[in-house]
Amino acid sequence: MRSVPDLFGAFDNRNDIERYYSLYLIQLLRANRTRRVVEACRSIRRLARNHGQPKAAIFTFPLEMDAYSRGKQNASAMWRVLRSWDRMALGRSINLATHRWSTNDAHRLLFFYAPVLYLRGHYRLGCDLLEKAITMHSRRKGWGFELLWHVYKPLGRPSKTHDVALVYFYRALRRDIRDWKLWADFVDDFPAKLFRISGVSRDALRSNPVLLEPFFQWDLCRAESPPVQRHDRKCEGPFGRRSQG
Repeated sequence: MRSVPDLFGAFDNRNDIERYYSLYLIQLLRANRTRRVVEACRSIRRLARNHGQPKAAIFTFPLEMDAYSRGKQNASAMWRVLRSWDRMALGRSINLATHRWSTNDAHRLLFFYAPVLYLRGHYRLGCDLLEKAITMHSRRKGWGFELLWHVYKPLGRPSKTHDVALVYFYRALRRDIRDWKLWADFVDDFPAKLFRISGVSRDALRSNPVLLEPFFQWDLCRAESPPVQRHDRKCEGPFGRRSQG
């Protein structure tokens, strides 16, 4: 394996170090070189430890998890990485069920903890953590439609982390999503314009969660609309142009 350059010894600015390493790892992910990504992430963390800056490599954990999420997802490996991320960030292992989560944790709960717990079959804990994260976001206006993808998706059974939504936890636990304590608030937060566009009334949606599908499809079409074209820029860094592993 080609060794990873020691940028911690070459640069003083941690932002530069993270930017160059991240660019390298993202290029590897785009090339689907997932094994190399895992090896490189571990090497970067080792280099950071050798320089007495272990937390300077904390950015590698989500990228390593991304590598394990490609193709057939390795939920067990993703879980190990996630727990290692905890130990580095907090300096200790935590009890997920009793830990006092803050709003700073909401992103990890939404995109990492809850989805991986679902794929590992830990439905009750995953559901609790996802509800906590959604509750943190519910304190601002417009949260309902913003978090629609985390509440509902019109799929069968999720097989990828990005497919997981609250409704699947409820199905696995044989519960009705309308029993969720924020269900009414979630529906009420949707702007009136969306109900006019969809032809679904707010009262009908409150009583029938399946009617969320038109809202999901509308948001999906909006997300898939062609983006504004931007000129590609070729970046160079310590790994050279179009770095190869």
